[in-house]
Amino acid sequence: MYAGSTVKMEGGAVTVTVSILADGKKVALTEAAPLAATQSSTLGAAGSVPRNQCVTAVIGGTHACDCGYPSIDGGFANGTSLTLNATAAVDSDGYSITLTAKAPEGFIAKESSYG
Repeated sequence: MYAGSTVKMEGGAVTVTVSILADGKKVALTEAAPLAATQSSTLGAAGSVPRNQCVTAVIGGTHACDCGYPSIDGGFANGTSLTLNATAAVDSDGYSITLTAKAPEGFIAKESSYG
């Protein structure tokens, strides 16, 4: 895990909390995307995907990981690696992102897609 990240394993789930700082100061976060972030990069042309949606919607052979969806990476004591799909939300403190995923017993989180 990166500096500023914490990990908690509880009840079959892993939670990673990543504190977002810039120049050592807390950065206020929001889940509200600005209008420009939701517009198509090709202005509605055929095959166009809004920037806040995944290319998997229209491009065959692509995967969720191609879109930068949240994940928690880790593995097991035997050396087996595993990447878990996670949900991400702005934490109640307003400057951290919390990622949560169901995790099999023995899973050891090493990093997340957000730090």
